[in-house]
Amino acid sequence: MNANAGGFYLSEVGTPGSMGTAGGSDGGNADNIFGVSYDSSPVDDDDRTFDLPVDEQLKLSAAYAWKGSKLDFAVGATLMWAGDAKVDQTSQLVRAKGEFDENYILFLGGTLHYEF
Repeated sequence: MNANAGGFYLSEVGTPGSMGTAGGSDGGNADNIFGVSYDSSPVDDDDRTFDLPVDEQLKLSAAYAWKGSKLDFAVGATLMWAGDAKVDQTSQLVRAKGEFDENYILFLGGTLHYEF
């Protein structure tokens, strides 16, 4: 298995009322995070299966979080390009062989927190 991986992220913390927040009078603050990572291949070619056909991976991520006096929220997304994985698998004397040309995965998430 190849274990070459690398990545970085950038974070920018704003002051109340910055980055599109509703205003600074409630003591809120915002945070933007951006990231990029690369992994040469998490799986050996001989062990790759159709249910998780990943090869080399490139991930681009972005998130935004805002914290107010009673309301906090955050949203984030990661777009992962999982390579053009070739699969050659035999199970119960049946052989399956193929290649994935466009192998993208999009992860989305968010949170909302309110104190009564």
